[in-house]
Amino acid sequence: MKELIYSLFLDDVINNLEEKYQDILLPCSNKKILYSMLPDIPLYYNVFKASKKYRYNLYNNMHNKKNYEVMKLLKKLVLENNYNANYLLILISYISHIMLDYYLEPYISSFSLKTCISKNTRRYKKRYTDFSNALADKYYEKKIGIKASKLNFQRDINTNMIYDDYALNAIDNITKNIYYFSFGKEMYEISLNNFMKYGIMFYNDKIGIKRLFLMICDLFNPIIDIARRGLSSHISKGLLTYDVLNEKNNEWTNYNNEPSTMSFEDIINEALHNTSIIIKEVLDNIYYQTTIKKETLEFLKNINDNKIELLTKSEKKFLKSRKKRN
Repeated sequence: MKELIYSLFLDDVINNLEEKYQDILLPCSNKKILYSMLPDIPLYYNVFKASKKYRYNLYNNMHNKKNYEVMKLLKKLVLENNYNANYLLILISYISHIMLDYYLEPYISSFSLKTCISKNTRRYKKRYTDFSNALADKYYEKKIGIKASKLNFQRDINTNMIYDDYALNAIDNITKNIYYFSFGKEMYEISLNNFMKYGIMFYNDKIGIKRLFLMICDLFNPIIDIARRGLSSHISKGLLTYDVLNEKNNEWTNYNNEPSTMSFEDIINEALHNTSIIIKEVLDNIYYQTTIKKETLEFLKNINDNKIELLTKSEKKFLKSRKKRN
């Protein structure tokens, strides 16, 4: 479950904060898993129906459109609610999520595109889902000492996933005022209930029977925006032995469309370093009215424009041939 990577990353971001900020966030520490995955929740809306396009539209908007406006709105909620710790954690979680996506997505996509013509294919989504699950499984084991697939969904995840008024109010403000989506709050409640319900049903899957059932569902009722097989924590044999953390430093294509040999841990460390700098500036601005650096604001305003769309092998070949002609 890729969402667990965001939770681990948020833990690291908070641990990097000054002690005074850690103390402020302490009362809502049990909400870290929920808040860290807020942008991903819409994918679980009517997950067994293929026709609900607005599920992916909201998910895509939350990740790729008006991120800076969302950050400003969340900061406003913090100030308007007397520096409420929950709203503060939601703001930090959102920045952490978007920043981690910026650094991590090219790594996952680079693997997923190896045998795919385009990102807009079911094959790509299946490979993306399988690789993400294997990545979460091995990284969780490295950080916590237990594989993510060995977690008890009900005990270890569900108990921290109950919505509170702060999360729902933040979502209501974001969806209505930024994305002009009138029933975002209701959609999130349904999505989270589905996440918890299907998690209990499918997550713990020792021998892969549930994953097989979900693969059959994908085959006969296909959707592009989510591969249902990801609801199961079962990892295929091929990925169990594959170096998903890239500890051998194999080559892949980074976010500048250039070859890279960074390991997954290298990527996390780079993302953590830069995210910690940004969040410190934001927190100091909130509490001490210090000025956020111009380059930080520019980066946050243009974070979506800074994302480089990775190319498939066929697209690279086509562009290379055109360069030769010219």
